[in-house]
Amino acid sequence: VDYDFPIPLLMHQYKTLCQVHMAGACADLMWRTLQTQHLEVPSIQAWVAVPSSTRALKRRGFNPAIELASKLSSYSRLPLVRTALCINESFAVAEQKQASRERRRQQALGRYEAGVALKGQWVGLVDDVMTTGSTLNACSQALLSGGAKGVIAVVFARTPRSLAQF
Repeated sequence: VDYDFPIPLLMHQYKTLCQVHMAGACADLMWRTLQTQHLEVPSIQAWVAVPSSTRALKRRGFNPAIELASKLSSYSRLPLVRTALCINESFAVAEQKQASRERRRQQALGRYEAGVALKGQWVGLVDDVMTTGSTLNACSQALLSGGAKGVIAVVFARTPRSLAQF
């Protein structure tokens, strides 16, 4: 879906107010959309979630992307590889909400590292919201460097360029 009203309210409830149960409804929409798309892409063989920083995990108590990926794993009967990506915590990053497109790109470079190798597999990379694509790009590069054959990004919502204020 487009990240436009009322989706920001839904994401606020999910992520900020920690209403984890909302992951089910979001993942249902994602799964139904995936089932109706007739894309010429290879089949996903494993799911991987964009990792949350330690600070975000402490603040929220959960990783929104992993909740979505867990549901998609259940629906598809494909493994969720929780250790395929990790964050290099030595990279200090500012809050992304107000960061410019270029700042987001710079902050994502080198921040993510491959963990458990997914050699030769096509990976479904899951995140809740895509704003600029910088995080997904950096995570994809890490997965590919770690041996994944390819990466297909799957997000609940994305900010259309026409709405992005960058």
